[in-house]
Amino acid sequence: MEVIVDGEKNFKFKGDTQNMVEVVGAIIAFLQDKNRAMMSIEVDGKSVSPTDLHAVLDNVDINSVKVLKVQSEDLANLVDQTLSELEEHLPALPAACHSLAAVFHGEHPEEGFDPLTQLITIWGEVKQRQIQVANSLQIELGDIALDDSTLEQRHVALNEFLEECAGALQKGDCVLLGDLLEYELAPRAEQELQIAGLLKERAAAHFA
Repeated sequence: MEVIVDGEKNFKFKGDTQNMVEVVGAIIAFLQDKNRAMMSIEVDGKSVSPTDLHAVLDNVDINSVKVLKVQSEDLANLVDQTLSELEEHLPALPAACHSLAAVFHGEHPEEGFDPLTQLITIWGEVKQRQIQVANSLQIELGDIALDDSTLEQRHVALNEFLEECAGALQKGDCVLLGDLLEYELAPRAEQELQIAGLLKERAAAHFA
């Protein structure tokens, strides 16, 4: 099997690799040592999604693979790009909460149903990005504190309020939705930029 990593052929493994999962694991460990992240992988010209790696590679005979191709990116650049994108879009989050709260407290609360669903989805993506950054930096969200609680505790609390919003939305309780947005979610949205800043500080220290 020919292994090509970032265009370089004849990748050298340390020790034996018994299956394709171990092969990819060895490559990922190699990349991590160089502060790089695997972005794409091809097995004999067929792309394999990172989320499907184990499911697909578990069924691949190592002796049947001719060419394994991996592309990676500099981890510092990826983290910086992710955090920069968050910092660019996060200022709109508290404004969206206040705006939707006014809609739900207004005469036509039904106009807020679809935007609220979108807001919940977007905020979920924000938290997922934060988790990805923390994983890339090999840190735990429970080890980073903002004021009197860790980022992990803040994630849990936010999820509880978002679930409460989803329940109120299902019941059509518009008054509760407005209150949650105005008094619970908006203040948390205003702190998201601070959280991004904390992660940026950790990233700078990690890649120094």
